[in-house]
Amino acid sequence: MIQFLYKTHKYFGIVLFFPICLWCISGLLHPAMSHLARPELASKHYPQQNLNTLQNSAKHLSLQTVLTQAGIDKIQQARIVNIGETLYYQIHLKDKTPSYSASESIGPNPWVSARYFHINSGEELNNGDLIYAEQLARYFLGDQHSELSTTERVTQYSSEYGEVNRYLPVHKISFQRDDGMDIYVSTLSSRFANANHNSRKILLNLFATFHTWDFLGDQFSLSRTIPVAVFIALAFFSGLSGLVLYSVLYKRLQKLRNNSPMNDRAHKWHRTVGIFISLSLVGFATSGLHTVSEKFSQDPWFGKFANTEIETRNLAIDPWQEIHSSSVPIHNFSLASMNKEHYIQYHIIQAKEQENSPPFLYQNMETSSWLEYGDAQYAIYLAHQFHNSEKTGLDNPIHQTETQLISEFGMGYPGILRRLPVQKVVIHGGQKTTY
Repeated sequence: MIQFLYKTHKYFGIVLFFPICLWCISGLLHPAMSHLARPELASKHYPQQNLNTLQNSAKHLSLQTVLTQAGIDKIQQARIVNIGETLYYQIHLKDKTPSYSASESIGPNPWVSARYFHINSGEELNNGDLIYAEQLARYFLGDQHSELSTTERVTQYSSEYGEVNRYLPVHKISFQRDDGMDIYVSTLSSRFANANHNSRKILLNLFATFHTWDFLGDQFSLSRTIPVAVFIALAFFSGLSGLVLYSVLYKRLQKLRNNSPMNDRAHKWHRTVGIFISLSLVGFATSGLHTVSEKFSQDPWFGKFANTEIETRNLAIDPWQEIHSSSVPIHNFSLASMNKEHYIQYHIIQAKEQENSPPFLYQNMETSSWLEYGDAQYAIYLAHQFHNSEKTGLDNPIHQTETQLISEFGMGYPGILRRLPVQKVVIHGGQKTTY
C-alpha cells in the first residue's frame, strides 16, 4: 500500500510539473499586473454635476415631448448627460439580444443601445454614444490631444476585458500613443471600466494562457473545465499523499527504502520542503476545485437585471422641471418600475457625512407623490423579483425582509463587485438569502 502510494505520488508529481509551473508563473503575473503594470490615469470617477444650478437660456423640452417627437413609444431607461457644454437626454432602448453560446460568460446588464437628444431642441445627436465614449475616455486618461486609432463597442468579455470588470456593453477607445493605451468606458453609467497599455495587454494574455487556460475553449466549455478540474484533483491527491508519506507514514517509508540513505542531508531537505509544498498544494487545490466547480454552470444571478421598460405615454412628470424646483442638490435622474407603478429616481449629491443615507428619492409618475423609504422598497422588490417570489414589498407575508445600505466594500460585499452604493437585502424564509 505504501509503495503504491509512493509511486502514485511520484508519477503524479511528474505529470503535474508543467501545469503547476504555469499556475506558479500566473501567480507571479497577478501582482505584476496590479503594481508594476498599472496604467496611470487622471481619474477613475466622472464628476457629478449639480443640475439644480444649471441655467438653460432656451426653453427645455420635457422627456415625454422629446420621445414623442422622435417617434419612440417605449424606453428602457433615461438620464441626462453633458457632452461638451451641452445637455442631452440619454435614452436607453432595448436592442436585439446578442446570441451567446452556453460556454460564454453573459454580462449582467441588459442589452441596450443609447440615443442622445438635445434637451432644448429635441434634435438627435448623430453617433452620440461614440462621441460621449470618447469624452469619457479622454477625461479618465487626462489626454485631450492624442489621436484615436480605433473604437469598438464591446459586448462580450475577453482576455483583455474579463468579466471581473463587470460592465457590458462598453466602448473600447484606443489611442495613438507609444504605450498603445486602451480605455474601456460604460456610457450607460458614465463609469470607468478598464484601462490597458501594451505591457499590461501582454501580461493579461499570458495570465489568460497560464492561469485560466483559455486556449482550451470558452470559460464554461467542458473542453476547458474538465482538463483543469482533472489536473487540480491530481494536485490535491499529490499534495495530500505527500503529507501522509512524509509525516504519518515516514518511518514506514524509511523501512521500505532501507537501501537508500534516508538520513542524509538531501533527503531531510526534501522531506522538509516537500511538507511545506504539499501543504500549499492542498490549499491551492482546495480553492481551485471550489472555483472550477462553479464553471460547470453559469452564476444564475450574474445576468439578472431590472426590467424598467416604460411607455412614453406614462412619462407624465417632467424630471428636469422637478429638479430645478427642488431644494435638494441632484446630479441626475433615472427610471424605476415596481408593482406595476413607475417612478422617477432622483440621484442626490451627498456630502461625505451623508454616505450612510439612501442616495435616491422616488417620485410616483402618476400621482407625483414621494415614496417613503423608496430605495429600501425598490431593493426589496428587485430582490423578490430575482428570487422568483410571487409577492413583493415590505409587507410580504411569505418572507420577512431587512435591508442595509452598503456604502463601502467589505468582507460581505468585496471590491470585485465594483458597484457602490448598493442595498443589501436579507430574505428570511426557510433559509437566509443575501443580495
